[in-house]
Amino acid sequence: MFGFTHGCLPTHRWDELNAFFKKLGTKIIFGLNALTGRTIWPDGAKRAWDNTNAESLIRYTVQKNYSIHGWELGNELCGSGVGTRVAADQYASDTTSLQNIVQNTYKDMESKPLTIAPEGFFDAN
Repeated sequence: MFGFTHGCLPTHRWDELNAFFKKLGTKIIFGLNALTGRTIWPDGAKRAWDNTNAESLIRYTVQKNYSIHGWELGNELCGSGVGTRVAADQYASDTTSLQNIVQNTYKDMESKPLTIAPEGFFDAN
């Protein structure tokens, strides 16, 4: 429906955005692409989430000492989805992967960002 790309946020743009966020004094929750690495079929996305780009962005964010309130996985992937959907068991596994990345990357920091999921709504069917 909307198409899917492998990424669109270069680090220089992330730097600019974080400078803007700092000026505003806002709390940032950033949504990560939960479709990376998946094969998209008519009945939904298959395979596990490829977290390589997300982990790289999170590590870069920590190295630059940017303040992030939360990392969110996906965008409206549940139920019938907007563009596609991910099975609940796979999404739970992917969310655990994100939580592990956040905990490991921020392990030496007193304050850790939230891991937020699901982003959207819940539909058991």
